[in-house]
Amino acid sequence: AGDIQQSKMVLNTFSDSSSMLVGHLLYGFVPIEQGASSLDPNQLSACPFLDLEKSSEQPVDLYVISTFGSLPSPRMASILFILDILCQNTHIRNMVINCHDQEAYAIFETSTDLELLSKGNEIPFGGVKVFGKNYKYAQIRIKSESILSLKVISNILPFIQGYIQKLLKD
Repeated sequence: AGDIQQSKMVLNTFSDSSSMLVGHLLYGFVPIEQGASSLDPNQLSACPFLDLEKSSEQPVDLYVISTFGSLPSPRMASILFILDILCQNTHIRNMVINCHDQEAYAIFETSTDLELLSKGNEIPFGGVKVFGKNYKYAQIRIKSESILSLKVISNILPFIQGYIQKLLKD
């Protein structure tokens, strides 16, 4: 946790009633329109993360490095946290996200205009299928307004805080 605090990344963790880790959301803020080489998930120490204070004073991109949930509640909580961050911070221009599974990639591929920044190593199966081949991950950039303007998203935005609180209690 000390390394994360020093690196300007934010880590949200989700635990069950027996204090077992069941999910996480790891993200940070970076200058807008960074190239794929500076956002390499295998070289996070070289990523130009901004201080949280600086990120609220200038246009930035939200960089979702990793999100995981072994149960539906932490998965939904991560999604709602991301939407809440985008909604509350109007200076965020884009979201960059590393999709490690097809389901996450498909959500954005089918409903938003995305830019494919990079792909992980090619793998025989699993991961993310892009152009007919499977990769360990796909890194994409999506305009914040493109996400927030989706009908299914815009309808829940006024209630996000309540949904998050309910999920965190469960």
